Amino acid sequence: MEYHPAVPEYTYIIDASGWPSGTQLYIAAHAVVSCSDSGEETAWGAGFDFSGKNWATFFTYTLAQVAGSGVWLATDYDWNANTFNPDPPGAPILDLDDKLILQRQGGQGEGAYNLPVSPPSPGNNHRVWWDRDGVDPWQNGETANTGGIYNVEISLHATSDTNGTAYMKINGLYQGFETAIGVKPALLTKCMQLVLQLLTKCMQLVLQLGSNLHY
Repeated sequence: MEYHPAVPEYTYIIDASGWPSGTQLYIAAHAVVSCSDSGEETAWGAGFDFSGKNWATFFTYTLAQVAGSGVWLATDYDWNANTFNPDPPGAPILDLDDKLILQRQGGQGEGAYNLPVSPPSPGNNHRVWWDRDGVDPWQNGETANTGGIYNVEISLHATSDTNGTAYMKINGLYQGFETAIGVKPALLTKCMQLVLQLLTKCMQLVLQLGSNLHY
């Protein structure tokens, strides 16, 4: 891999899916670097020396899979009997045809999601259930008329050697859950009243200062 102009760092990703857990890999990382005071030099990733008259080095990495690790996409279809039948002409109905959900292990549902915390009402979710056809008056059109075709993007991020996060986007839309904002209307009204009182006092102070100015 060459870069023009040169870059200060480069990340090379190795696809390790073809090796079973426990496989030991031998890796030699080599680069040509430009130094401001000495021109170009070659560099090797620190590790063990190769035999022979050279200064090349290598390091090892053992693939390991923690028991119970990983995440997968679970799907459920034909939730209701004959749900794939066309909706009655002129009368679309809410028939949930497809369910797409991430799981850490089999049998987990919406309540197992825990980012950033477990949802208080797992049933109040968005973009977990999808309808292949029709939109009734109370249905979100974003999750209907899919024809059973879904573009799924799963984002994985390692937070440590043994933990990570997973998010899923379906047809360009992230999944989510409804949460309470934790502010009651009465309290919100009182807060607004206090803000208005404070603004009024500030305006009075500005007017008073303005009347005392001389040009």
